[in-house]
Amino acid sequence: MLTLVLTLAMLLSVMVVGAGAATFSDQDSIKNAQAVDVCTTLKIIDGINGSFKPNDNVTRAQMCKMICVALNGGNNANMGSNVGNTFNDVATGYWGTPFIEYCVREKVAAGIGGGNFDPEGNVTGS
Repeated sequence: MLTLVLTLAMLLSVMVVGAGAATFSDQDSIKNAQAVDVCTTLKIIDGINGSFKPNDNVTRAQMCKMICVALNGGNNANMGSNVGNTFNDVATGYWGTPFIEYCVREKVAAGIGGGNFDPEGNVTGS
């Protein structure tokens, strides 16, 4: 899925001209700076406390946020005030709930079985 988001960002980069990208405290560690700049400009990513953390894994919840924002033109999806909680392991009020629910509703993501989503689990290539 990360490849999907980065591919989308690269395709959209031709439309982003002259936009200033964020500077992260670990900017020198970023290998694909152009893709990161595009994703930052499009609000798909925003870093964590001023860092990009290029060597960290991406969680399932983080990926849902990136997909949701990418599919909604740089905005969070309007889920209304009645965001359900489909999964046993996604706490009420968890920051990622609206993004997870959006991706599930759009059939972009699914749970791992047993009524669970594993929001803090790492995204894998599959």
